[in-house]
Amino acid sequence: MVQEPDTFTESYSQAQIHLKIWLKAVDTQCGRITRAAEEDVRAYRFEGFVSLDAVLQLRADAMLFSFALNQLRSTVGLLGSCMPGELAVEVEQAVAEFDSKQPWVREARNILAHSDEYIRGMGRRQRASADGYLEIRSRTNLPTREDTRINVADYALTIEIAPGLEPIEVNVHKSTGDAIEMARAAEEICRKFQRPLSW
Repeated sequence: MVQEPDTFTESYSQAQIHLKIWLKAVDTQCGRITRAAEEDVRAYRFEGFVSLDAVLQLRADAMLFSFALNQLRSTVGLLGSCMPGELAVEVEQAVAEFDSKQPWVREARNILAHSDEYIRGMGRRQRASADGYLEIRSRTNLPTREDTRINVADYALTIEIAPGLEPIEVNVHKSTGDAIEMARAAEEICRKFQRPLSW
């Protein structure tokens, strides 16, 4: 449903700004996670030690990455709600396509937003258990020690919820690429809408 003109214009302008903000946040977190993955690979090759601080930073970046992806998705949806008819449908299709490629985004956001419940084993997707926990881990496509390549293209985050649930595994590069594709589709629809961009 299209909003009243003044509210509509303000919402549309704010959504465009937030689209750029959250796209930047996704890209920033992807870069931080990738650099950490490269350090993991180097430490593995040279039998180095990864500090607790580095592990905590990676987990923090993983949470922020998940949150930024969800916020970007929501912002694209907000842009669609400011558009009439067929254009709104095009935006919905862009979001639906992203959801089909990255169905974990909304679920991970909900889990992390209610991490206190999951840590206690009382999350919605979790059966109540005294030994419940929420764990974020990383998995890097490690080369052999003889291999000189540092390949982080398949770098993945794992959000594991115990007990009894399959972990959510996330390819960081693929998720970022799909997010960029969704944002570009939204920007193209904005151009069709023929309203001046906020920036």
